[in-house]
Amino acid sequence: MSDKEAFASWLSVRLEHPRLKPFLAPLFVPFMAFCGITNDWRGQTHAKMFGKNSLLPRNASILFVYGTNDPVLNRRYLKSFINDIKKNKSTKACISEKEFDSVHTLSIREYEEEYHETHADQLLAKVPEWSS
Repeated sequence: MSDKEAFASWLSVRLEHPRLKPFLAPLFVPFMAFCGITNDWRGQTHAKMFGKNSLLPRNASILFVYGTNDPVLNRRYLKSFINDIKKNKSTKACISEKEFDSVHTLSIREYEEEYHETHADQLLAKVPEWSS
């Protein structure tokens, strides 16, 4: 989701001061307008990502990886996205999630071995072309 809170979350984490998020959010309103992020753009993007006619390949197996305490992640949006993909996927596709006990999605650095095992077991092993 591209909104001022998402951009503010990113910058507050980048600055290593997550508590600045509410103060930074209003600064991104003109930035988003400059970048062309409007309600029309959001609607078009939503149509490309959600529903049975989305542009996502419905035969693709997908593994979602994220951190438990990721301050940038909009969990409701992620859950709605994952649920939509599961609802509209083909019977051949496998949709998996792995949540690491970490502050951010880059937790794969902290849990490298577990990430590799998850990737192999929950994604690659479910792709027939990869397993043969």
